[in-house]
Order: sequence, then structure tokens, then C-alpha cells
Amino acid sequence: ALASLALTAAPVRAQTEGVDARIAAVSGDVAVYPADGSAEASAEAGMPLEEGDRVVAAEGGSAEIALDGASLITVRERSDFKIEKAVDGESSFFLQAGALLAKIQKLGERRLRVRTPTAVVAVRGTEFGVEVDEAATHVGVFDEGKVSVSGESGEPETLISNQETSVLLGQPPSRATYRAATTSRALSHRSICRAGAGRQMA
Repeated sequence: ALASLALTAAPVRAQTEGVDARIAAVSGDVAVYPADGSAEASAEAGMPLEEGDRVVAAEGGSAEIALDGASLITVRERSDFKIEKAVDGESSFFLQAGALLAKIQKLGERRLRVRTPTAVVAVRGTEFGVEVDEAATHVGVFDEGKVSVSGESGEPETLISNQETSVLLGQPPSRATYRAATTSRALSHRSICRAGAGRQMA
């Protein structure tokens, strides 16, 4: 439970107002780069995160980030993830490189977005994965719920369960398809995300 994690938190820092964002679990080499420009720190379970903080996972590393004790984002290896905004009503994150998996509880009127260099993913509550490579962003939805994916041009594409899309730089999202290659890659990591959510909710 996150309450117990808080008791063992390493450096105590001011938490993000409105949304409790913190490292829930770490595997391998993961660094946190604080928004205030202070020295990087090794990620540790229970460490609170602020707006502007970056979580960078090296080869073989990963980190689980809990939001309000109800939702979980797993940052995969070789990933650069930033908390842009985390206040009541709206949360925004930036995935510069790599991949993430997320299990987001129903948000009601609240909004959550994941930005990448080529796309914006708007979420209200579902399981989904986002992967960034050199040329495109790939988004896949696992569970019930809807995800809206926008590119720099064209209309947004809405994904439902077991659908995926890709977004090239400067292009609109490709038409949603079922169980395409990128979704299959994400699905191979789905058990990792669900296992992390199970530990968090226990």
C-alpha cells in the first residue's frame, strides 16, 4: 500500500498539489531529474514526484508511478518520462522516448493526457500502452474504455479495446486497427502493468 511506502520515502520533497504522484516500485537503473535543477537521484519506492520532474529508465530498468493510489503508469526501459502537470482536474505527461504502460481508473470529468514528440493521447480511464521510436508514436488500448489520439494535423482517432494506431511526425493518426503489430508488442508487457497494479491495490 502507498501509505506504507510513504513511511520509507527517501528524500522528502514537496508533493504535487492535487495529485499524489510518487514512485511505487523500481527495478534496475532508474534516475529522477528534479524540476528545480538539483542533482539527479536514484529512484526509490515511496519517492514523491513534482511537476517538471523527469523519470529516466536505463537499459534493463523500469519504474512504476502511482497516481492518487488508484492509477499506475509503468515506465519501461530506455524511456524518458516527464510529469508536466498534475493537479485536480487535469494531468499531463510527456514521453520523450521509450515506452509506458498505464492502468488508469475511471476519471469522470477529470482529464489525463500523454504527449509525445508526434502525438497527444487523451484518456478518461482504461489500460493502454504508448511507444515512441525514431519515426512515430504507437498507441494501443488493452481494456474497456476509449482513448483519443491526435497528431499535428487531421482529425483525432478514437481507440477502443484491442485497437491501435500510429502517428508519424506532422501526420494525422493512422486509421485504428485491431491487434496490429504495435498492439501485440504492448500486449506482451500487459502482465507487467497488471502485476504492478495488483501490488499497489493490495
